[in-house]
Amino acid sequence: GFACDAKFVPELVAMGVKDSKQISPRKREELGQKLRELENVSFHEEVISPADIDAAVNNRSYTLNGLTISRMAKIIEILAPDDAYLDLVGSRPEKQEESIRRLLSISVRLTASKKADARFPVTGAASILAKTRRDYEMTEMAKVYEDRFGPPGSGYPGDPKTKLFLKSAWQEDGIIRKSWKSYKDLNVIR
Repeated sequence: GFACDAKFVPELVAMGVKDSKQISPRKREELGQKLRELENVSFHEEVISPADIDAAVNNRSYTLNGLTISRMAKIIEILAPDDAYLDLVGSRPEKQEESIRRLLSISVRLTASKKADARFPVTGAASILAKTRRDYEMTEMAKVYEDRFGPPGSGYPGDPKTKLFLKSAWQEDGIIRKSWKSYKDLNVIR
């Protein structure tokens, strides 16, 4: 999550803040560093473990969307903005907003929207922080596991290095989401 005064939003736009997927990795890293160093802004990052994701995916009453919504609510509580602009989880913005509102102890105007990271600069800033944090975590993972299993690559399903990593590291606990379709499709489970 990323929070700033509304009067600062034009500066985010001037910096080139937008959906992280629309920015080159190098530029995204530069922007992520600048965003982390800005004064008069707040941000909070939640790192969710593979085990937590697997537990949510395998729990019909909680689900991955439920995990995402609960973490969004936690971030909103911590940052305590007047307005929160959220990328849509599921297909119904009003349902997401109500689900989050039930988890909050503070009053916040919520706007859940498809492509919020492209529509709202503060959500774009959060997207950049999340993506650069993910890249950092992948780099740290490579430092620990590359010698044993090879490079993990980008961590995305189409990456051949990621596929090879999954094949060699499939038994290692704590680094791979066992519920991930890409993991299951490799048929590495013996």
